[in-house]
Amino acid sequence: MNKKFNGSNSIGSLESPSGEILYSDRDKAVLLNDYFSSVFTIDNGVIDTTKLPHNVDHVMPSILFTPSMVVKYIKRLKNNGSPGPDGIHAEFYKVTANLISFPLQ
Repeated sequence: MNKKFNGSNSIGSLESPSGEILYSDRDKAVLLNDYFSSVFTIDNGVIDTTKLPHNVDHVMPSILFTPSMVVKYIKRLKNNGSPGPDGIHAEFYKVTANLISFPLQ
């Protein structure tokens, strides 16, 4: 993983709107915060319906997952991958694939 980080992992010096060069992390954080605060809108809780897409009458077609398809894709999971949000590792799914494939279809 560390091979992915080439060079420095910090932000270099930045120039403020007044032309001052900022070096401290705090000054740079304040500058970036001020900038991002200025370019994003504040949510006022009101949705502008004129900017919403028009109603779509299309219905998503049904998708069929057979138990054998579920087993096939469980077997393709990497053993060394991180567990999902449920905290369960791929190895558990692989060992129990035939038992859990029917309820997952």
